Amino acid sequence: MSSRRKKILIILLFLVLVALTVEAMIIFRPKKDNTIVKFTFIENETHQRTLEVGTEFSPSVVNVFINDEDYTNKITIDKSKLDINKLGTYEVIYSVVYNDKLYSEVETVTVVDTESPEITLKGKNVTILVGEEYTEPGFDVTDNYDKDLKEKVIIKKEIDNQKPGTYKVTYTISDTSGNKTEASREVIVKKPNVIIVEPPKEVKVEVPKVVETGYTNTIKKNKFNTSNITLEGYLKEPLEENKIKLVGTDTYEYDITIKDNHYNITLDPETINNGK
Repeated sequence: MSSRRKKILIILLFLVLVALTVEAMIIFRPKKDNTIVKFTFIENETHQRTLEVGTEFSPSVVNVFINDEDYTNKITIDKSKLDINKLGTYEVIYSVVYNDKLYSEVETVTVVDTESPEITLKGKNVTILVGEEYTEPGFDVTDNYDKDLKEKVIIKKEIDNQKPGTYKVTYTISDTSGNKTEASREVIVKKPNVIIVEPPKEVKVEVPKVVETGYTNTIKKNKFNTSNITLEGYLKEPLEENKIKLVGTDTYEYDITIKDNHYNITLDPETINNGK
């Protein structure tokens, strides 16, 4: 075989191989997917939303049409990666199956904390005297997300306890999301009240006439018109025996206690005949 024929044969074989390759590509080429799928997020066109930490998640309202046919009731929602109790960004997947193929759209959910902490003061305003040190009554701090914020409270005291006036103590706290709260109480510095105590006025009591008798001293009383009668006075001289003699229509002797020549006795008129 001449070299010319060999060249022609090689060219023919090459053309056959090219033809076969092209045919194979046409036969085994994947069919073009002409499926038209449209997800519509009602009132959430950006597919993004925020959620306050700790609140319940409600899926967005989503419609889906495939080739102009409504498949909304076929939608499944995957929120397994969402943690509503932890700050962060999560994905919620809305999916539908058509002709054994899965079509999906993603909604981005950001869990945030926008609620400020609360400071509860124990007591309210405080009053101290000039020169007295201010004692903190205490406070509590609560937050919907962060814990143990009490140690992070900044306390600012503007008190001059040497000068009467009204001053302020301010309490400030911020949580990890930057939410800030401030509370304050008044501190009143007062001068001490000066109380002047006057000595009791001397009360002069007229003592019944003392009559000299066989006793060292005797009190004479002719009339009694009260339920009880108290006789009180001072002896000129100490008694030899602790007795006092009452002279009326009858004579009565009473044992008494005497201290420093002072006597005090209560009489019951029922046991004494009124004098004339």
